[in-house]
Amino acid sequence: MKFPELDSRQSCLIRVAESERKKFEKLLFQRHPAQEWGSFFRFGFRQTPWGLAASFISPMPPMPGELDRQSSIVSFRSQYISRAVKEVENTPFGIGIAHSHPHGWGVSPSSSDDDMDEYFADLFGSFGKGRPYCSLILNRNREGELVFSGRAFHAGKWLPVSELITPNFPYIRIKSAEIEPPFLANLNDKAESGESVIARFEELYGSIAAAKLRGSRIAIIGCSGTGSPAIECLARAGVSEFVIADYQRFGKSNLERIHGSRFAHTKRNPLPYKVELMAEMIWEINPSAKITAFVGNILDDEVVNEMLRCDLLLGCTDTHHGRAALSDLATRFLLPSIDVGVMPEGRGGKMTAQLIEVTRYASELPCAFCSGSVSTWPLTVECMTEEDRKQRKEAADEANKRGEDGTVYWNGDVPQLPTVGYLTTNAGSLAAGYAINWLVGSCDLPHSRFQFDIGQPEFGFAVINRKRSASCACGKIIGHGDQGDAEITKPPHWPRPIKLSLLQPSER
Repeated sequence: MKFPELDSRQSCLIRVAESERKKFEKLLFQRHPAQEWGSFFRFGFRQTPWGLAASFISPMPPMPGELDRQSSIVSFRSQYISRAVKEVENTPFGIGIAHSHPHGWGVSPSSSDDDMDEYFADLFGSFGKGRPYCSLILNRNREGELVFSGRAFHAGKWLPVSELITPNFPYIRIKSAEIEPPFLANLNDKAESGESVIARFEELYGSIAAAKLRGSRIAIIGCSGTGSPAIECLARAGVSEFVIADYQRFGKSNLERIHGSRFAHTKRNPLPYKVELMAEMIWEINPSAKITAFVGNILDDEVVNEMLRCDLLLGCTDTHHGRAALSDLATRFLLPSIDVGVMPEGRGGKMTAQLIEVTRYASELPCAFCSGSVSTWPLTVECMTEEDRKQRKEAADEANKRGEDGTVYWNGDVPQLPTVGYLTTNAGSLAAGYAINWLVGSCDLPHSRFQFDIGQPEFGFAVINRKRSASCACGKIIGHGDQGDAEITKPPHWPRPIKLSLLQPSER
């Protein structure tokens, strides 16, 4: 009987941390190159409109006797299957299977692989109440590089596993050997002269790195002072797919620091959304770029769904809830991010601080709460309703009149930082540079969190050491996806996001 066709309209991508991938490869290739070996594994997941975002948690290695060593192909015995079924019953995670093929066999599923997948998809789906099942086949090519194919079963459909992503440095994204690679539009395609638009970039990084960047998907949360120069740098470097989110409209005071804005934008009625200006700027640089734009927030489910398709997030909002969400996605979904913020201060017409801070969030690093990047009171204020703020301030005033501590009710307004264009441009372009080097594998960030002041001798560079707190749960939910408790969720009174239907210049 022929195996059901895969749904080409959707796909599954799997992220696996480097340490876990190396352990898993060692396990699966222990009889390579002549014979197969296999293992069950646990994964977290999230169902999205585009398919399934899966994150590898850990293998379930076979115990002695649970695989048939006399067989040249992988053969799961009943005690191993029973152990996997108990795992499905007792945890909220998905259970998958991975096995190696002998050298020279490629990664195409055999008829016995088809029978195995149909059996386990039905078995685990029954005991897991419809949870997804995932199957991977691994091998090595002639150069010794890892190759794979895969398929996932969920909601009655079989989906191709399109990518296997290792989000550490160097960033590794392996495309399924069974899927035809998509055509990637190049900035050169629109160049009228003989010179490449990204000639200097290719000269420094090489054509392979340029192709990697052209195939990257990057999400930028916040499209103002730091987000807009980051977007411009990424577009000019050749990134061809963007997910952008910002809930604000452009304001006249934004003209001083938002790249892509023009005086004419201040005359529009209504004023355009910031994400609209970013789309205009990207398409002016690269008309072939793909853009998904939201008038929304990083805590919106619709925005998260699209971010999970991306290789990297750039946090450019300078909010406490934004940083909490960035680190939460890095922990639960293995989605790496770079957060950048600025802190200018001045007195009497003199600049006293021109601070830029960069923080990387990843599954192997402490979360924003452990790092001290998020403070409880500002986070609380950001998520309050206006009515809550009013009531708390009134309660604080009454307490102060009684001679009691009013800060129990209200601990002060969270000040809006006065940002200026030259500082935000420095910060945003720097974050874009780190993102580019991260994705092409040319250079890691110097530290996972650091600050510097451009007005101080030697920039007043300072490294901020980070350590996971023993009382924090972040180290216990790595890769858990939607099955792990989120560190922060969207307040119910916040508005729903709007996904904009943008027209490219050629369509207007």
